[in-house]
Amino acid sequence: MVHGLEQHRVIPLRSAKLTLFSGRDIAIVDEVINELWDKTATQVSVESHGVQWNTRNLYDKIPYESAYLSEQPITPADIERTAALVAKFGWSRSA
Repeated sequence: MVHGLEQHRVIPLRSAKLTLFSGRDIAIVDEVINELWDKTATQVSVESHGVQWNTRNLYDKIPYESAYLSEQPITPADIERTAALVAKFGWSRSA
């Protein structure tokens, strides 16, 4: 039991072949484990499902291009750049 909830864990049936991974690979895995160790599955889910996930309905495909979406607020520079692109390419809002 963890935080009063039943915990389900994957238990490997054999040892990992660590020779298939570089030292850097192992270090990244260790870092992620340390970062997430004390978090619940719900906390990890909330942190790992950003705007790309939240703009889709359940079972919708997530386009690869959504990787370019940002969680950061729109800045005045973003607005200026968009206005310049609209003017350059003749884009307009649909009615």
